[in-house]
Amino acid sequence: MTSEPKSKRFIVLGDTGAGKSAFINFLYNYHYGAKKAEEVFCAQPKVKLAIPCANWLNYLDEHYKNNNSEYNISDQAQSQTQVCTTYTMKGKICLEIIDTPGFNDTNGADIDEKNLKMIEKALKDVLFLTGIIIVVNGSVPRLGVSFKNFVYLLHQVWPNNLLNNCVAILTNCDELSVNLDSSVLERELNIDKSKKFHLQNSLFRWNPTNQSSKTMLRFRQDFDDNLGTIKALLRKLSEFHDVSTNSFEVGAIRIKAIENCITQSIENMASLSGNVT
Repeated sequence: MTSEPKSKRFIVLGDTGAGKSAFINFLYNYHYGAKKAEEVFCAQPKVKLAIPCANWLNYLDEHYKNNNSEYNISDQAQSQTQVCTTYTMKGKICLEIIDTPGFNDTNGADIDEKNLKMIEKALKDVLFLTGIIIVVNGSVPRLGVSFKNFVYLLHQVWPNNLLNNCVAILTNCDELSVNLDSSVLERELNIDKSKKFHLQNSLFRWNPTNQSSKTMLRFRQDFDDNLGTIKALLRKLSEFHDVSTNSFEVGAIRIKAIENCITQSIENMASLSGNVT
């Protein structure tokens, strides 16, 4: 009898619309669905997804048919993920992926605060984290302001041994088309080249009912490239060791955020006072 592989638990963080759900779906399909392009781009694709996707609603895994974590799968300006949800994927390593709502939602700062509370609640229920997966839209040159602030807070209140177990997934790009300066990742997130992965998640923009040969070749190439990316990512994730949640205070994130808001308010009032005098 072979023993179950030891679980490794990662939390996925990123801006609204960065592609967290698409990344998780590609990772899930890699474990349980199609691993060959001919099994995807055919009359009856063998794709399996964990999260509802507009063009692939019929390919949602039975285990997640009642997944209510997504809000409006056709509106990329709003965070589709509304609650923290854990997805389990078993392969050479057993992955537990905690999906979280996105930051910089168009509904405003109140939503960011609500999301922060949900992340805190989700982490209070786990004994350890193995690392952090940052999902960034690599087609844009900058990180969102709210997300940058959140990452800054993490560096202040979470231990270095967890933050060192951090990788970045750059979506909507490959190594040639990426617009995000890699120095931003090293400066803001302390992520070096060995922890950076490009994922051109065009698969979930492709409509399976449209078999146009003009675009098929590009989609197939993106899919094959992504398979290589996922394999390299899994090798990197397997290198990380668990960090007990006892070693850091989850609630300290929100406390520090409040402190920063108070400090900013005081500085603003002082500035206004100086202008009046």
